[in-house]
Amino acid sequence: MLLCIDDAVPVLEVLTFVLEESGYSVLVAPSGRFGLEIFRANEVDLVILDHEMPDMNGQEVAEEMRRLKPTVPIIMHSAAAGLSHAALKSVDAFVVKGTSYRPLVSEIAQVITASRKQILA
Repeated sequence: MLLCIDDAVPVLEVLTFVLEESGYSVLVAPSGRFGLEIFRANEVDLVILDHEMPDMNGQEVAEEMRRLKPTVPIIMHSAAAGLSHAALKSVDAFVVKGTSYRPLVSEIAQVITASRKQILA
């Protein structure tokens, strides 16, 4: 199960379509706070998180998720160009929002594979 958190509902709609077409089950949240509620209540295999959100930014959400469930991988998916080192350090990967979702789908597969290898090691 993937959890996508983004304050732009059209982005969530496209992400849901693309990820379900790629074979994933998807939960969505239109804010960081709501995303944390879903994260607490569900078994999530990976989080896709926007950085620029009005209630909590992606770094704040990622840091709280790490506190709650430190082994769940997080991918920051944002158009924000100059993210701080601390923001990038709070996640497992960063993918720039663009015109294609292929890089994101590819990164999801890589991060999930790496996470499973760590669990098995």
